Amino acid sequence: MTDVFVAQAYRTPFGRFVQDYAEYRLVDLVAHIINHAKWDFDLAVLGSALTACAGQMPLNHALLNTCKNPHLSGGVVACGHSTGLFALEQAYNAIQSSKNCSVLAIGAESLSHTPHLIAGLRQGITRGLCLVSDHVITDLLIEYDSQRRLSEVVESFCRTQSMERKQLDHYTLEAYKHTLKHLSVLQNCIVPLEPLKHDVMFDDLRPLQIETDKPIFGVEGILTNSHVATWADGACGVLLSNEPDQIKLSTIIHYYNPQLTQVLPGLLCQICQKLEWQQEDIDILEISDFKAAFPVQIAQIYDYEFKRINPLGGSLTLGWPMGASSLMHVVHLYHQLLNTNARRGVVLTYTGGRHALGCALEKTI
Repeated sequence: MTDVFVAQAYRTPFGRFVQDYAEYRLVDLVAHIINHAKWDFDLAVLGSALTACAGQMPLNHALLNTCKNPHLSGGVVACGHSTGLFALEQAYNAIQSSKNCSVLAIGAESLSHTPHLIAGLRQGITRGLCLVSDHVITDLLIEYDSQRRLSEVVESFCRTQSMERKQLDHYTLEAYKHTLKHLSVLQNCIVPLEPLKHDVMFDDLRPLQIETDKPIFGVEGILTNSHVATWADGACGVLLSNEPDQIKLSTIIHYYNPQLTQVLPGLLCQICQKLEWQQEDIDILEISDFKAAFPVQIAQIYDYEFKRINPLGGSLTLGWPMGASSLMHVVHLYHQLLNTNARRGVVLTYTGGRHALGCALEKTI
């Protein structure tokens, strides 16, 4: 079986919904990622989520534009209604099939250009007991197996796991602190967009409000808006190659469990079993935190310190461009392995419907 290595990983800054980078369409974000690849590649795989739900035209438009790029000798494959980590999986499989020497996986989302969502926003969306503008994504996502809003599912999840609000508050506060502490490493991941060069969610950091935020579901509720990621626009790119390099993509795994409480723990166990790793051997855990409850659960079960989880920040602190968020964690992990003493890291993402997808990276030297 062919070994797969990460040759390059980077992302755009993330901008607030209908604000900072609202003028950038999906086409522009995808082209920006491809244009910043430092060398040629055989194939590009595009993952997008809600933009794809608006129909295939935005994806097709992006592909027609990017196929003209001189870096691209093969073509572009769209995996619509998907995410960047699914694109990474297809890229990984393409390398292992020995048909391609290098493949670029792209995760991109221009939520500001998703018409049906913007229409819903303008009409006003009720979230729990309040009307909000930037957290409406939770109430628009319906779990197809339970037919409940994702926010309700996660509220129930917290109660099942005996989580307390103070635990979620603590994780959220620590996430802000760690993100700000590692800004220098974080900026190494970013290829700038104009007019702003860096992530802009930091302009809205108000950590002191976290502990006073009102629960979404009544006075006794656990979740608050502070525990839920806000919308953002952005894109990520990870270039895979069969040429040996410093960082190896050791595996990528799908996992399903009908019990939501077992999905991410089960995925972590599957990865460790396949690679014959011990959980204590994992230096960095990148966990999708569009809901703070998911990383808090893993920290509870395996006694991980929060500083080992999403050290460069996740969706809570940087924003949530849905189709790009999972690949963002791969980009961050890659740069941490390059720039620190950490040798092994794992990415865990919940993809909905009791499904999850994860991958493992390790340093080869």
